[in-house]
Amino acid sequence: PSDPPGGGSYTNPILQHNGAPERASGYCSDVYTTAAIEFIARNDSRPFFVYLPFNCIHDPLEAPAKELAGYKTSELELASFPQIGPKVPPGFAQPAAAVARAYAMATNLDANVGRLLDALDSRGLAKDTIVMFLTDNGPADFRFNAGLRGKKGSVFEGGIRVPCYVRWGDHFTAGRVVERNTAHIDLTPTLLEACGVPQPANVHLDGRSLLPLLKGESPASWPDRTLYFQWHRGDAPELGRAFAALGERYKLVRLDYPAGGKAPPLKLFDLQEDPLELRDIAKDHPDLVRAMYEGYTAWFRDVSATRGYAPPRIHLGSERENPVVLTPQDWREETGETPPERRGHWEVDVKRPGRYDITFRLRPLPTASRVELKIGETRLGKTAAAGAETLEFEGVPLAVGPARLEGWIEVENDPRLYGVRDATVRRLED
Repeated sequence: PSDPPGGGSYTNPILQHNGAPERASGYCSDVYTTAAIEFIARNDSRPFFVYLPFNCIHDPLEAPAKELAGYKTSELELASFPQIGPKVPPGFAQPAAAVARAYAMATNLDANVGRLLDALDSRGLAKDTIVMFLTDNGPADFRFNAGLRGKKGSVFEGGIRVPCYVRWGDHFTAGRVVERNTAHIDLTPTLLEACGVPQPANVHLDGRSLLPLLKGESPASWPDRTLYFQWHRGDAPELGRAFAALGERYKLVRLDYPAGGKAPPLKLFDLQEDPLELRDIAKDHPDLVRAMYEGYTAWFRDVSATRGYAPPRIHLGSERENPVVLTPQDWREETGETPPERRGHWEVDVKRPGRYDITFRLRPLPTASRVELKIGETRLGKTAAAGAETLEFEGVPLAVGPARLEGWIEVENDPRLYGVRDATVRRLED
């Protein structure tokens, strides 16, 4: 599970190793890179694939002391950077101390990517190994972003435009810049063509192979297309909410808005003339707005037609995993509160009937408090002592089938309900 109990730090984290939780030694990005290098060493005589997804840079902004020391004396207030692009509202800029930690984490990540490339070079693998580096979205907070508008959670360029570097020995010329719009959906067809592997006949890939562009062939042979982006929270995206349609020159945007609220107007930007998205020209090009929105609608219906958006249920009592740890990363959330009031429920599927021990890990309790458990039609309650860290419900009978599991804390003389940290569900063997 994500956020395993006791593993809430980037230093000496608890990580899943072949399905078993283990406490690692060191900073998380260093640990991942070392594991990747060791894997390469074990497989350097045959084709291999390494997927190395760093969780940094991400909250919580915990940086290694060595890298952080280099930024403590830097001028990192937003006003110290070039003042280009849309202005950040007063009070929204990320504090300098947090920026220092983010930059220190980036420095550490950069060094680790260097370690990985050095490992390929030292083993004579660089010529025949394709390396792709990219990130997932823009920064989570307002800090210098090259003047791009918006941040993570936005479909402006500051939220969705990210760096991507590709290296492949003598096949690609260093320093080449690809100007055409590309996206993550293009990586699979690119790698398939580079490796001489045909695309699967029963799978439709939305992306295109970038190999011609990466090899420096004329972009004139690359037909224009529109890429689509959508941002949402919750179980299902909504048509027309928080999306962007990105063509080679024009970009159509609608910002997020409260569920059930009035949709804001569509905005159109000419990225060739206005890459920072400062001037909305939608009123000047109504036909283009209409055509791009129709294209987006067709895309939305296409990707929604076969996948469905029902949240997957977590299996309890399966012979493949017992016990099961459930964390707030896995639950479905109705409230918009933050810890400690934040709470939710888990959509589960009981695979074997029987008795189960369900243990909640609790937040600090100032007084003896009532802890409630509800799963399906069963509701149980117990009193936890002040300061208790866990509370167990023993031998809870569960029937086979889907259910909703939730737990919460009721503190005396406090009208608020508090969430539990996590739950461990163990089926008792017959």
